[in-house]
Amino acid sequence: KNIVSVFINKVFDPDKQYEDAVRIALLQLACLLVERASQHIHDGDANNKRQGNKLRRLMTFAWPCLLSKNSVDPTARYHGHLLLAHIIARLAIHKKIVLQVFHSLLKGHALEARSIVKQALDVLTPAMPLRMEDGNTMLTHWTKKIIVEEGHAMQQLFHILQLIIRHYKVYFPVRHQLVQHLINYMQRLGFPPTASIEHKKLAVDLAEVIIKWELHRIKEDERETKAEGTDEEFFQESSIKRTGIDSVETRKKSFDNIRDSTVQGKYKLRN
Repeated sequence: KNIVSVFINKVFDPDKQYEDAVRIALLQLACLLVERASQHIHDGDANNKRQGNKLRRLMTFAWPCLLSKNSVDPTARYHGHLLLAHIIARLAIHKKIVLQVFHSLLKGHALEARSIVKQALDVLTPAMPLRMEDGNTMLTHWTKKIIVEEGHAMQQLFHILQLIIRHYKVYFPVRHQLVQHLINYMQRLGFPPTASIEHKKLAVDLAEVIIKWELHRIKEDERETKAEGTDEEFFQESSIKRTGIDSVETRKKSFDNIRDSTVQGKYKLRN
């Protein structure tokens, strides 16, 4: 057994009631193990029951954070989310769990847990398109849903918009479904004369995201155009080379025919 197995099997007890401070420390340790030594937790082999048990034990230890009936400390609760986010980012997890964790984090705008929620989202958001075939669709669906339904709550709105700002590259493929919302909130937050500095800064950040998206699109278009041009040049060069080879072969055949005719003429004259 390695030290990771010892910690998971001997230290993490899903059935034991821990004080919040102890639970937070254990969850932080579990995050470190998953982040730095995930290969010792699960190697991706579905038939490896021993490693499957280690992963299941960690998941069970973190799972109470997703159950609303468990009134645990917000910091402890979202440390559980952070552990699940690390697991999702590095190991294959069922889509339903991924969406449940992501949705819960999108709504986690409480001030006392803002820092840990930000960490969890920064781990999970880039993994969303990689962990599901329709990852981009789900990413957009839940982000838009909360913007539309709960955008009236300023803390919730800030939480979602700042996520998009931090991960604008992840949202780039689905920008068309979000850009109008960003423009609306940019006007709502930054244009009123009574807008606070914080609101104006967020509006400027949103404008910067839209500009970055457009610049990135232009670069991609230029790259595609250049690639297409390179392909055309390649085919043209190949065609020219082929034509040149054909010309050489034609001249060679003509020369051979002339030579053969000359030889035959000389032979007839001698006879």
